[in-house]
Amino acid sequence: LVSQVDLVVSTQKLNRIVEHAVEDLTVSVEAGVKLADLQQRLRAAGQFLPLDPAYPETATLGGILATADAGSWRQRYGGVRDLVLGLSVVRADGEIAKAGGKVVKNVAGYDLMKLFVASYGTLGIISEVTLRTYPLLKASQTVAAAGDESAIAKLTESLLCSALTPTAIDLLSTRLVEDLALGNGFGLLVRFQSLGASVEEQSQRL
Repeated sequence: LVSQVDLVVSTQKLNRIVEHAVEDLTVSVEAGVKLADLQQRLRAAGQFLPLDPAYPETATLGGILATADAGSWRQRYGGVRDLVLGLSVVRADGEIAKAGGKVVKNVAGYDLMKLFVASYGTLGIISEVTLRTYPLLKASQTVAAAGDESAIAKLTESLLCSALTPTAIDLLSTRLVEDLALGNGFGLLVRFQSLGASVEEQSQRL
């Protein structure tokens, strides 16, 4: 643990949503924007950002990128690196470095973005980021299962080898299963999100 701090740099006031290109499914924001605020803005346009970090009400986009905290949606949409199209970083010498761009098809140059994601600020301070968004899903349903270790392992293996397309899969500890009154043993939460008929069919098949 850090025993002494000489300087604290905050991106709290970098809180602007710079640009939302609705038709291109991209959004550019400053690092201090809270995920909850951004999701609200995107929801009004029928879109969302598939990130589900710890403490989503207070988590900022800069913090999410610095720690690569994608959350449960990683199962369907990939990690934080898969959503980042471009970013700006303030280096230790004060210079601003940029990587990527603002469109999905931008592939020019080295993919420096992957270096900065999950770097915990050691390579520079993320100041602005452009991300890929997705259309809001029409329906959502979560299926819960509980059982001993072997049963949950077998269910997980069968699920991953099937044609089902869950958006999230979460393993629950025995204590959490008990607290949620789901039964005994370990637990598995499987979320399906799509058109209503598809969600219902996949939930029944599981």
